[in-house]
Amino acid sequence: MNKLVISNLLNRPIRSIISVVAIAVEVTLILLIVGLSVGIMNDARERQVGVGADVMVQPPGSSFLAGITGSPVSIKVADKLRTLPHVTAVAPVVMNLNTSGAIEVIYGIDLQSFNTIGAPFRYLAGGPFQGPNDILVDDYFASQKNVKPGDQLELEVTLERALKGIGKFSCVARVAGAVVAEAVILCSVRPVDP
Repeated sequence: MNKLVISNLLNRPIRSIISVVAIAVEVTLILLIVGLSVGIMNDARERQVGVGADVMVQPPGSSFLAGITGSPVSIKVADKLRTLPHVTAVAPVVMNLNTSGAIEVIYGIDLQSFNTIGAPFRYLAGGPFQGPNDILVDDYFASQKNVKPGDQLELEVTLERALKGIGKFSCVARVAGAVVAEAVILCSVRPVDP
């Protein structure tokens, strides 16, 4: 039996080499995908451990990886959840996955309601929002992009395409002229309730 296998491999060496390389590439890609998935899920777990929430509500059909789906649920759902018995705090969070450059998840929060669901933010430098254009960054992002409290963030937003009330925007954020973040954002135009 072994002689048959060896003679077949030696009889067609090019086919044997191509087969070995193809199998090696497939196994490597599977390990890479599993490693990336586990890394993304562990990072999401570590970031959400300190939140203090008991339940996180996501819309039907959304991704199991938080941050992939954006904000497809109306903000009015938070008001409905607050009326339920035994619900002590609700904090709506908008998530946007940024894949231009490094993969990042950008969170939009209402700081006051977010602080009610667990321990308040622990600021390593700076403090809470002082105005409508303030942002918070975690220590990892701050060290990676070399930003600090008080830096002025310049946003450049360009409308790439608009079609039937939906716009595609490319965004670049700079601190002291250096690019610290880039994103492509899809959003829809709708009337705002007064």
